[in-house]
Amino acid sequence: MNYSPVVDFSESNSIGDGGPTFFDVSSASTEIMMDKNEIKTKISNIIDCCSYSIENLFLIKDSHIICEHIDKKTIRKISNNRILTNIIYFSGNVYGKDKKGQLYILSTKHYESFYWIWEPVDWVPKNIQHLSVTLDQKYLFIQTFDKSYLFNDKHSKPEIIKTNHRRIYGKNKNTYLEIDNHDHCHIIIDDVNIKTIRNIISGVIDCYDNINLLSRSDLDKYCDIKILNHKYYYIEKD
Repeated sequence: MNYSPVVDFSESNSIGDGGPTFFDVSSASTEIMMDKNEIKTKISNIIDCCSYSIENLFLIKDSHIICEHIDKKTIRKISNNRILTNIIYFSGNVYGKDKKGQLYILSTKHYESFYWIWEPVDWVPKNIQHLSVTLDQKYLFIQTFDKSYLFNDKHSKPEIIKTNHRRIYGKNKNTYLEIDNHDHCHIIIDDVNIKTIRNIISGVIDCYDNINLLSRSDLDKYCDIKILNHKYYYIEKD
């Protein structure tokens, strides 16, 4: 793929206090704006999160998962039979990955309980390093140490993706952020490389193709950014 001209997003030209920034990719300019459409929570020690139905799920460092009901504003603290490092929602199910790169699926019959049972998934590779789900819930992107795969929601034979760069998917399989080993973020929308921005360590792209990015200068405060029920959540460093 031929990449577009690069926009520098270094610490010297970031705005405000160096916090998370919002990028309107539909604009012809390269203006970066602070985002206000974000989720706040008092839960601490979060290492990952995802949405499931009308709850936001927060994986915390002690291996518990906090379920926060969006409407009722109530929370449940869940114990797990696995020690997980990541959680995702894909095609009607919640999945978790452990530090060895094994993927597990949550048994839905335990969802309302306070102890969740996670079973190994047999249709994915081992040694998973990175996961990303398209917002239309039709595709799951999986990266191991040396290969990248795109699984559909039928769990059939995956498409082999020729990249070793980390991808974060947007509305469909043709729209994603691709962050290379030099922290260059290539913004791909409908299979077209719109823009490339330097010094980016993570980001998300929503269903309207708006981009929210974390730069190197954000690393002292934030470690990642997610979309939870159509809003942004910034995972803070403790």
